[in-house]
Amino acid sequence: MIIMKNYNFKKILVLILLILSLTTLHTLAAKKILIGKISSVNISVQEIVIYTDKGRKKRVKITKTTRLYKKLKPLPTDYRARLSQFKKGNRVYVISDNPESPTPIAKQVWGEKAYLVKNGVISSGKSYAGKVKKFSAGTKLLSLLTFDGKNINLKLTGRTRIIFDNVKGRYADIRSGTKVVANCRWPGFIEDRPATPVVTELIDSRTFVTRRYREKYGPVVAKGKVTDVNLKQKSIKVARAQGWIETIIFNRRTRWIPATPRIKSPVDFAGYPVYIFGSPHREKKSIARMVLNTMGLNTIFEALLKEGEIRGALVNIAFGDIVAITDNYLIVLSRGRRIKIRLTKKTAYFGKSGKSINKSSLERGHRVLIKGIFGNPSIALRIRSFGKITK
Repeated sequence: MIIMKNYNFKKILVLILLILSLTTLHTLAAKKILIGKISSVNISVQEIVIYTDKGRKKRVKITKTTRLYKKLKPLPTDYRARLSQFKKGNRVYVISDNPESPTPIAKQVWGEKAYLVKNGVISSGKSYAGKVKKFSAGTKLLSLLTFDGKNINLKLTGRTRIIFDNVKGRYADIRSGTKVVANCRWPGFIEDRPATPVVTELIDSRTFVTRRYREKYGPVVAKGKVTDVNLKQKSIKVARAQGWIETIIFNRRTRWIPATPRIKSPVDFAGYPVYIFGSPHREKKSIARMVLNTMGLNTIFEALLKEGEIRGALVNIAFGDIVAITDNYLIVLSRGRRIKIRLTKKTAYFGKSGKSINKSSLERGHRVLIKGIFGNPSIALRIRSFGKITK
């Protein structure tokens, strides 16, 4: 799954520019590319003034043969532009045969975003979690009902990795009702997301949960049905799918996830299918750090969604008092932190009794429970106000 964070875009670009200066995808020598920020644009004399990243001032001449490119809208990537569309402060890449001249003649002028996307340097991604509504192996189109109630169509390709139950899956495994996470990537920025995103990896809820626990408790050292738990010897015997029995050692630190009230002690795990995470050993017996009854996988999967593990999942994003409210944003003091939350036209508002109310009813000091889509900032979909709480 892809969980995305916001970084300082300018700092990232500085690093990218250093790389591009050494390995430009235009197959031109690095010395033929000027990278800098526009100081002024003079349309009457067809000239732009830039200050390069090396601190030099250049008056770049634009001719009838100069090709201008700028990213003016999301994909598709037709970047042809006019000089008037370049503004002061824009970062540009100027390709020229005489870059050392104080007045170089531009062969091409690229807006930075256009250049980076065109050359495949920038790519974005997002993970979608939900239930499979429909999948066609012929068209490779996947219809997904996300956990925030949206229908989204995704596209699988021959390069899509399908992992179900931690092994390579097939199209036949993608059935209606299956809970999955679809990791998607596309060239460009977030706004360049195609109408039908391409899935790079499709994993089921079992795979998602076991990946998370593997990070904390170690790899899966055994998978199968428990045949015996010996408290005196501190051992678990697990029948593998291949038919042989494996013995795993546990200790007082081993965590047990029963997933059903029928299991009241480790010995009650006998007869249940489990994943055992821990420390593998070739010569001695492996040590269990966690024993997970597979009956609890879907419950754990949904719990991870509520904790914000997957973008696009409907989660509780804040519970606290409103400290500021505007047309588009709400700031809530929740657990000692100020959380900025975006409001949209789809945001619904409810009162203490659960009945629908108008947004105008919200005031500073109201205690609210906000559900929405985890992000930076998070997006509110449902806001329930409990009014002003007497402290």
